[in-house]
Amino acid sequence: MDRDKIERSLDFYQKSIACNEKFIEIDGFLLAICYVVLGEFNIAQGLFEKSCMSMFGPKKVWEISAHPDWFVDVWVLSGRKDLYPKIVESLEIFQKDQMKSIANSLLTQYSCCLVELLHPTGTDISKWIQNLTTDTRIKDMFAIGQVIQAIIDRDNNAVNAAMEKLLIAHT
Repeated sequence: MDRDKIERSLDFYQKSIACNEKFIEIDGFLLAICYVVLGEFNIAQGLFEKSCMSMFGPKKVWEISAHPDWFVDVWVLSGRKDLYPKIVESLEIFQKDQMKSIANSLLTQYSCCLVELLHPTGTDISKWIQNLTTDTRIKDMFAIGQVIQAIIDRDNNAVNAAMEKLLIAHT
């Protein structure tokens, strides 16, 4: 990736955060990703954690924009395992409060699959995985479904191949 482009993005997100009175989780998340690309993992970790904590605030951008995947991804990247009960509770409330189409969206199914994989409760996620791996309209969700299935199958070669497809889907 072009370092100049990343540094311009870094500058943009830093200014966005400086202009707002409150830290907005999505800006911190995007800023942290820039730091990851630049190899500044300690800075990124702190931003992921700050973003994660702000996602529980009154203004939940991830909820308003119907992106529970951002919520779960930031939680995973923050390393805050202690927040697991709050994550599950927030996802359950999100699913109950949203329109049926959003509550059952591929983004929601991916988020629930990831939480279940990281903290198994015995929930059957096979239907979600089936939905993720058969719906090819959203290429990255399809690739994520393949990654999850390969992880469950404990097939390292399939995980590597699926991760490659995921990277291609994001470019």
